[in-house]
Amino acid sequence: MKPIHVIAREGSVLNARPGALTASAPAVTGVLIIECVVSAYRRLCPEKAIAPYARLVGPGQKIGIDPRTNKLYIYTSFGSTGGAGAVYGYDGYQCCL
Repeated sequence: MKPIHVIAREGSVLNARPGALTASAPAVTGVLIIECVVSAYRRLCPEKAIAPYARLVGPGQKIGIDPRTNKLYIYTSFGSTGGAGAVYGYDGYQCCL
């Protein structure tokens, strides 16, 4: 396997500027980008590709003012909907919420 290099326009979701919101947190956007790449690869070479992992579900956010610093804070958490991707000839593994 060889790495791929992605060239993305500055300001896009793939190359966001500092401070930009990207679907609750970079983890959510990152999972979707990986899924897109894996899905494209699967069509080109299905015997070498891995099925996409389960998506993240239920991103929860807590937003407020930190009384210690008097500054805005954002806390984000996630839960997964299922297991990991399978490979050619083998099932993936399961997990639960």
